[in-house]
Amino acid sequence: MSSRMNENGEERALLRPRHSLDETIEKVNAVTPAALLEVSRTCLPDGDLALVALGPFDTSSGEREPMITVAVSGAAGRMGREVVRAVSEQRDMRLVAAIDRVHVGEDAGALAGIAELSVPIADKPGETLAATHPDVLVDFTLPGVSAHIALSAVRRGIRTIIGTSGLTPTDRSALRTEAEEQGVAVLVVPNFALGAVLMLRFAEEAAKCFPNAEIIELHHDGKLDSPSGTARNTAERIALARRDKPRSSCARR
Repeated sequence: MSSRMNENGEERALLRPRHSLDETIEKVNAVTPAALLEVSRTCLPDGDLALVALGPFDTSSGEREPMITVAVSGAAGRMGREVVRAVSEQRDMRLVAAIDRVHVGEDAGALAGIAELSVPIADKPGETLAATHPDVLVDFTLPGVSAHIALSAVRRGIRTIIGTSGLTPTDRSALRTEAEEQGVAVLVVPNFALGAVLMLRFAEEAAKCFPNAEIIELHHDGKLDSPSGTARNTAERIALARRDKPRSSCARR
């Protein structure tokens, strides 16, 4: 209930329906660009009508869907092409930039084996990010350039996901500092495989119980970073978990 004063100075009670937060959000989300336009035409003279759309939206269903714009660095590589394909399959995502030093000028979609996306491969990360300003950058490049590209993105306020392995502690420290200063989220994922993530966690727990550990890995002969980012990350997690001596309760098992 609220009140309003009338022209005679008398206060009148106004009864308004109350909605929960969930009900309010549902009602707001139900508003479509078409409905806004219809209301605007009813309330405003044609000469004063201006429509501002936040989007782009997929209007095929009549409902608005905010689009997440994505850039991929290393788009011509194996994982980069997978990301291009994955993004193209999402209704709420759109590829706006593809970065690599090879296949420059070729369409990123065609290179990934799908329909053309009208996004050519570009070889200048800074200029490309500045021109397209995506919401998210996904990086699958090389350790030597990944941190440089990621820092360039973070300084522009672009959220960044790094799938490149082999980043040094100095690289990660610089990214953390810049991300905190800019207030931008950065996710470093040396290995996206579920088994690898579980292995990291198991190694971390086991390190608390055993006095010694050995990391053995096997890769194809074309592997560029050795030891791999996953092996390095495993070693770092083991070291952090073993700041103290192994628990005697574990050692006796």
